[in-house]
Amino acid sequence: HVPQPPPHPPRPVLQINQAPPVSAAASPVVSTPIVPPPESSKSDCVLSLVLLLIYDAVPSVEQALQGLRTVLHNPQAQWRNEGQKLAVMAGLEWETDVVVVLPTGSGKSAIVATIAELEVNRITAVLCPLCSLLQDWHQQLTALGIPHTLFNTAHPHINDQHSLVLVSLDVATTLSWQQAVMRLRQEIPLCRLVIDEAHLVLTEQEYREVMVRVKELRAQKCQLMLLSATISPRSISALPSLFNLTSGYQVIRASSNR
Repeated sequence: HVPQPPPHPPRPVLQINQAPPVSAAASPVVSTPIVPPPESSKSDCVLSLVLLLIYDAVPSVEQALQGLRTVLHNPQAQWRNEGQKLAVMAGLEWETDVVVVLPTGSGKSAIVATIAELEVNRITAVLCPLCSLLQDWHQQLTALGIPHTLFNTAHPHINDQHSLVLVSLDVATTLSWQQAVMRLRQEIPLCRLVIDEAHLVLTEQEYREVMVRVKELRAQKCQLMLLSATISPRSISALPSLFNLTSGYQVIRASSNR
């Protein structure tokens, strides 16, 4: 189940902030509002998701939306924007690395939580370049009641009963983290690395050695997802070498013009 580098060049950027052409066929960002299931059918929806994932099928957009509603504890939640939906589906398809550039407040953390909610026997690690960011993730996931592991050198263990693990970028480059990943059972592997505020690798590499070593993490052979609100279009070309992205990586972005 390790994603293989596609033979084709990087996909075109999915520019999701442009207005659709003016025509009678133009549709809104979420073309068909999905009516939340009645209370009596919620258990059936959860059961169908479980059965689907047992057979390793990629959830549909409707099922992914149901996962978002479960994460947010809101049966009427909708995609906050088109980029959020595209990023969730790209993660679930597990075919390429994904670069997600969406404005602050666009629901980037919900993207990761929804993917982890819908996957079975796979672990996603969120790598945070700042301690304050690590605490923000911990507080958000705790508030939503999402089980997760907070990894540090004092407790160097990844609980494979939790689909999410939080770790600082500095700790993720240590032997302690590498050994913890190797101790995971083969049937429940670490399948995805999410680097939040990925633009900091661009801006801080001159005075933080860990930023230069980020590409070493790629040896773990799993999907890489970069999250940021501020990576400019001209900086995208620098990402493959900085992060050791596979060819064919996707870029899902909205305007970063502030």
